[in-house]
Amino acid sequence: MYKPSVPYTKDFIDLKPIDIPEHGTVEWYNFDSKVHYMQASGGHIAHILKIRPDCAGAHNMVIRTSHAPCDLAIKCMKHLIFYLLETIDVGLTINIPKAATIDTLMYSAAVAKDHVLDTLKNKMLQYHIVIDGALGTDRSISSILHMFGGIAVSGQAFRQQSIAKNAHDTECFTASTGAAQSYALRGVLQEMKVLQLHPSPIYSDSASTRLVANYEAALKRSIYIARRILFMREGVTEEDYSFHQCIGITNPADINTKVVSRILFLAARLYFMGT
Repeated sequence: MYKPSVPYTKDFIDLKPIDIPEHGTVEWYNFDSKVHYMQASGGHIAHILKIRPDCAGAHNMVIRTSHAPCDLAIKCMKHLIFYLLETIDVGLTINIPKAATIDTLMYSAAVAKDHVLDTLKNKMLQYHIVIDGALGTDRSISSILHMFGGIAVSGQAFRQQSIAKNAHDTECFTASTGAAQSYALRGVLQEMKVLQLHPSPIYSDSASTRLVANYEAALKRSIYIARRILFMREGVTEEDYSFHQCIGITNPADINTKVVSRILFLAARLYFMGT
């Protein structure tokens, strides 16, 4: 059996919808069967993503052509299915030290402004968010990982609502969305009696995003997405969250916005899935 070690290949990047054949022809019936296969498979995998966020990026890349799939899209969908079958023992695994206490999962002190997240050297157990955005030829891709206890309690990859003008727009859209989602997650933790007494750290490898979120003077560079930036600024000012640097090459959210090497993929998966 075909045994892929990563959920995607470079073919996932080149997927494009095909022209729909004339209704009632032999070509159309063949096309219709492919559409049903893609949509049914994609729908089932969408539920699996709740416990397999490592496949969110691959799923997002392949499902966008499900309305008019080419033969390559069918091949890519089968690759993703085979990856899930081959890694059926992989799942979210909490690796909290045995001597850990509830204080280990809470912030005893605010994360320093100059703190840099290097996922290969350290692993935060407290709640934090890791984000990444990738500029696309049409709508850009966002990846957001909400981390707690050493795993991604919420991992997602999705196409943005509008077409970004540049990479900065893409990153700011992702950052503001992740910041908005953090309020609900903090509320859930509070119900679990895990109080976050300091701003939730949001890690991004985009220097420009951190700049406009942390410094009001930089807003003039992003006036066309001012409302999102002002929302981020308000949260930072009220100490709901804060923005910090994540080393780009080890950013675990990267694997859901672009095709990366097998080594980087496995390292990222280990960070946010624990296995």
